[in-house]
Amino acid sequence: MGALPFVYSHSGGEFRFAGDMQTMLRESGTPPRLNPATVACCKILSEYRPSPGETFFRGIESLPPGHYAIATSDGVRAQTYWQPSIKPELAPRKDNDVFEQTRFLVEQSILNRIRRRKSIGVTFSGGLDSSVIAA
Repeated sequence: MGALPFVYSHSGGEFRFAGDMQTMLRESGTPPRLNPATVACCKILSEYRPSPGETFFRGIESLPPGHYAIATSDGVRAQTYWQPSIKPELAPRKDNDVFEQTRFLVEQSILNRIRRRKSIGVTFSGGLDSSVIAA
């Protein structure tokens, strides 16, 4: 699944898309209009982002993770192509099991990559994965 969003709009038979909201807003040719329902919902529920597929702007949607879009003159339809599944026998039983399993997997991943290297460094992206690796 991609790390970047895919945002799009469809109006008047025209389909526009971009890899980020800033580009979409800049290239749309019209001033952005806030989606009050989404803004209010996120503000009231203290959520930091809208539900999958929604954005803070009217007429602009986001393709949810694990989906592809089919655009026709009638509109845009998002279709699921992948959804993660957890095998019951692999699902952690307690919160502490999740932490221990994550720690073990991260340590093994790091050890597999640094066995023959003399110097080791970490580049911080500000994301959770680089912070976990550095810790």
